[in-house]
Amino acid sequence: SAGDAIRRLNEAEFRVVLITNQPVLARGECDETELARIHAKLETELGKKGAYLDAIYYCPHHPHAGYPGEIPDLKRECDCRKPGTAMIEAAAAALNIDLSRSWLIGDSTADVQMAERSGLRSILVRTGEGGQDGKWGAKPTTSANSIVEAVDKILEATGPIRI
Repeated sequence: SAGDAIRRLNEAEFRVVLITNQPVLARGECDETELARIHAKLETELGKKGAYLDAIYYCPHHPHAGYPGEIPDLKRECDCRKPGTAMIEAAAAALNIDLSRSWLIGDSTADVQMAERSGLRSILVRTGEGGQDGKWGAKPTTSANSIVEAVDKILEATGPIRI
């Protein structure tokens, strides 16, 4: 399961960070309180597997207007919305992450484009959008059928931890 895969990264002393676009905030379809509940539920489910996230970063912005109930202050272009790199940069600074030794697992071309712009290796998983959104032309370092397979590839590529 995804929880087991993330636990394996935790045990290997990787920092595990969720980077996510949340345009539902800008569109007024969800508020910060509801998003916090969703993230708490995610962290609870991961905890049941002995896994955890070191941090969650999300972009609340959305550049396109015209949605009923949208939040005008959040309807704008920004540097944090993937494939922008501001969330990656914030995580790297806060958690002392060496991006040159890091990986991004994602399911969209925006994820892969963000990884490329940030100097990260990327694994495109064939779940979710599976890279079929066609928005960006970046090519992943590799691909995998699931997050479990992606984590296998990361752990195989890095080998045992040496102190």
